[in-house]
Amino acid sequence: MDNKSVGSIRTTTQKKRDFIKNQNECYLCGNHLSIHVEYISFTRFVVERAQCGHCMTLVRVQNHSVQ
Repeated sequence: MDNKSVGSIRTTTQKKRDFIKNQNECYLCGNHLSIHVEYISFTRFVVERAQCGHCMTLVRVQNHSVQ
C-alpha cells in the first residue's frame, strides 16, 4: 500500500500514526503518558492505566481479559 497522502485523503499508515499519538499523549497538556500494566491472577485480567506525569490526569483505565 502506498504510504503517501493524495490530496486531503490520508493513507492507512498516517491513520495508524495518528492513533498511536492519540493513545500515548495527554489530551489536556500534550505530554507523554505513563502507562502501567498490572496482571491480576485471580480475576484473569490485565489492567492498563495511562496517566500524565505532568498534569497527573488519569487518561484511561482499561481491563483486558486473559483467555
